Amino acid sequence: MAFGVTVNAVAPGRIATTMTTHFRPALTALVPVGKMVTMSEVVAAILFLLAPGTAYMAGEVLDINGGLWCD
Repeated sequence: MAFGVTVNAVAPGRIATTMTTHFRPALTALVPVGKMVTMSEVVAAILFLLAPGTAYMAGEVLDINGGLWCD
């Protein structure tokens, strides 16, 4: 962090969009929390990583997948 730059990532699972409307029930059935992630939930995760309180986080991947897989 010699230059004050940290690198983190957001890895969303299946996202509910107009493209996924026709096969959403089949995809949703695979997700343990019972729903697909929304764009606003992905944005919330990105905003979390941008918050001053996360300045010490580095090299992390936020899996936003409704429990589909866990590290």
